[in-house]
Amino acid sequence: MKRTKTTEIIVERDEFYVVQHSAAPVALWCEACGGETQFAYPIAAALATQTPARTLFRQAEAGLIHFTETPEGLLLFCLKSLGQRNEPLVAAEGGQEP
Repeated sequence: MKRTKTTEIIVERDEFYVVQHSAAPVALWCEACGGETQFAYPIAAALATQTPARTLFRQAEAGLIHFTETPEGLLLFCLKSLGQRNEPLVAAEGGQEP
């Protein structure tokens, strides 16, 4: 009779992340505005303008609103350029964005 030996190894790993961004705007230099303006994180900007964050990302990529990135790679939107938009602030009915 052949004997087999079974070894069971259980590895448990706990991870805990705290991600915290201030909802308060941050004063930074905006190259496009040519001066110091208030910048906000995407969620704060979306709430302030009642615009889906996805719409803000698309408008930033299209050059319609100004943005900058932190050294950590986080995006910040220029609130001055958000206030100068001439486009609807909320998505159209039926789930389609402007």
